[in-house]
Amino acid sequence: MASKADFNAEAIEVTLHKGISRGLNLITLSLQRRIKNKLSKPGSGRIYKYGKGNKKRHQASAPGEPPATRSGNLINSWTVAAKVSKPRMHGPEMKMTYGPGKIGGAAKYAWALEYGAYYAKHILKPRPYVRPSIERLERGGRAQKIMTGQLERAVAQANRRVN
Repeated sequence: MASKADFNAEAIEVTLHKGISRGLNLITLSLQRRIKNKLSKPGSGRIYKYGKGNKKRHQASAPGEPPATRSGNLINSWTVAAKVSKPRMHGPEMKMTYGPGKIGGAAKYAWALEYGAYYAKHILKPRPYVRPSIERLERGGRAQKIMTGQLERAVAQANRRVN
């Protein structure tokens, strides 16, 4: 019994590209959500007064804990973007280039909190929140599961187009 299969390399390429793009976007969004979750927790460090007349109180984070949110500037400054280029066919080979997903905090002090800093005779000890978020995303293969799920979805979609 003869069988016939339609093979449209360009359609498969585009579908896989979309799956990889969705996977990268979901991974970077998941990382952003984990970072914001870390920054949403209260601190257990010293309590200090601030604001006009020192009427407001804030409990800071202790060294080694994620920074405690006071104004919301740091937590709201985090953005994500996955860098994905358009796939290209090179003869019989399909070449796709994907850059790493970009995620970053626009607050000037974001990395000083993460890694610690030295300010005019004052040492700010690290309050990591990015590295633990990345480790949590990697633990148990969560990032891999996200990407695999999106690729499987794209392959299933490509198969539906062929059949």
